[in-house]
Amino acid sequence: MFSFLLWSYLFVDANAEQIGEYARVFSLPAVNESLATDNFGTTQIGSSLFVGLNPSQKTTALVVYFFNLSNGKSYIDDLISLKENYKDRSVHFVLICTEPGPFGPISSWVESNVKDILVLRDKYHIVRSNYEVSSDSEAFVIDSLGRVFSTSTLQSGSDVRSLKKSIDDLIHRVDMGEI
Repeated sequence: MFSFLLWSYLFVDANAEQIGEYARVFSLPAVNESLATDNFGTTQIGSSLFVGLNPSQKTTALVVYFFNLSNGKSYIDDLISLKENYKDRSVHFVLICTEPGPFGPISSWVESNVKDILVLRDKYHIVRSNYEVSSDSEAFVIDSLGRVFSTSTLQSGSDVRSLKKSIDDLIHRVDMGEI
């Protein structure tokens, strides 16, 4: 764990939000541990499961959404709906909770509200910092090679539609053989 924290700290200045640049690799503990264990055999989930040189999951797109319980949770239902829309297209969703404080309230909220999407916890905001997240409801669409395809800050229904359009654009590029 210490080596991961040190490695992450060394790369904090890297700008992962630049479109076309490789996204920062992350590995975080799952809040919904049973979902993580059932699907991946581990409670420590990393982006390399989905994207990069040798992912274990077939992936067209990885959507990484940063949120906290006071602000960004209002778009979780929209993301659950998007996940359903893309379940046959190898689009994976990972939610990263940046909520400070004790684990109990986060775990309870996830247990009650999020059934089928991995929720990871970035307690020390290391991944949030590496991705230069400026809002409590920011999403990154990452292609199968691990490059940032788009970023979105969800503040309205039109922002969710814009995120959907980005995913559709990435799927189209993959279908056309451009990625």
